[in-house]
Amino acid sequence: MLPKTRPTEGHTSGTPTVSEGLGVVLLPIADRVLAFRLQDGRILWLRPAFASRGPVLVDSGRVYAIGRRGELRVWALASGDSLCANTIARHFDRAGPILAGSSLIVGTLEGTVLAVPRAVVDRCGKLDLDSKLPEVAAVSSK
Repeated sequence: MLPKTRPTEGHTSGTPTVSEGLGVVLLPIADRVLAFRLQDGRILWLRPAFASRGPVLVDSGRVYAIGRRGELRVWALASGDSLCANTIARHFDRAGPILAGSSLIVGTLEGTVLAVPRAVVDRCGKLDLDSKLPEVAAVSSK
């Protein structure tokens, strides 16, 4: 049903998230985010995964995903409609976003943990980390 679209080494299984009677899973080999109805398994929508291998975050009727090259996407859970398409100037791999308080937390391949205010993401605000926006905090592991 879903063709293999890219070679993937290491972790290749998707971690499903369940909310409001729907399942959402990022499929690394198919390079897609898929939403399906739990009741009958019917696929409701598919979206690009941008070479990500990390799980999606589902909260308050929204699906958050981050691609390998920083492509941050937010879709409506029920319809898959795009609510935000933005880019964080960093690289990501196996860790999807998590929610801590009012921030989305993401770890980068550069060894940095970012706390991105959810309000900025939800309104699809500018995420230019290099200009040191006060709304975005970064804590280096180095």
